[in-house]
Order: sequence, then C-alpha cells, then structure tokens
Amino acid sequence: MKESLFYGTYRYKVDEKGRMPLPRKFREQLKDSKGGRLAKGADKCIVIYPLPEWIKQAAELEKAARPPDVQRKLRRLFGASTFDFIFDKQGRIAFPAELRNYAEITDSAVVIGAQKYVEIWNPELWEEQIGEWEQLDTLWDMKESK
Repeated sequence: MKESLFYGTYRYKVDEKGRMPLPRKFREQLKDSKGGRLAKGADKCIVIYPLPEWIKQAAELEKAARPPDVQRKLRRLFGASTFDFIFDKQGRIAFPAELRNYAEITDSAVVIGAQKYVEIWNPELWEEQIGEWEQLDTLWDMKESK
C-alpha cells in the first residue's frame, strides 16, 4: 500500500453536530488506507491518523523503554483519547465532543496536512502557531546575520 502524504491548509465550518468535511484528496487517501483514527494531538489540536500510521504510533509506544507504571499510563492516555470515524454521504466526519472541547473547536476549524497525518485546529490557536514560527524565523535570521 502506498504511504499517504497530506499537505495544504483548508478552512471549514463545523456544524452544530460537530461535523465537518475534509478536502477530497484527504478523504481519498484515508479511504485508500482503510480508514483511520481520531486522537488528541500535541498543542491542542485533533489528529487524524491513517490506519497504518496509527498502528505505527501504537507500536512505537509499546517498544519504548519506560518504567511499567509510566508505560501503563501512556497506554491508557493513547487508547482512551482515540476514536474511530466514518465519512457520511457528504464527506464529513463527526468529531466527538471530547476532542472538540480539547482542541477548542466550535463553529469553524483549520485543517492542515502534516505529511503523515492530518491536524484539525481552532483557527485562533492555528494563528498563534503561525506567529510562533514567524518569531523563530526572525530569531534564526538574527543568528545567521551575526
């Protein structure tokens, strides 16, 4: 099976039931990879993993050397915050309230391709991320000019 690469930035409205479409090319790639999983991401976003990538993430979690109590807690966190999804006839996903609340998503969202997976962001939090990158670029430029 060909590995999917997701890229681009898209803005969508989220309906009152927490449903939102994904770009057609993302839907096709997810369907080609036999679906995927929704999970809490870093920095308060929702991550959509294609099934093969989610399986890789789970395997990485298992093979990391950690104390047993830490490993057990990470398994719980990873498993408890992961959800299945299906596309409806309009190409929408219904995002669970738990994930929407975590990512602070209400009536609109930004969908970004993050290469091996997709991230769903609250628009204001996404703009903050972009602002942080711009600050890093400025710092990098200052360092390079010395």
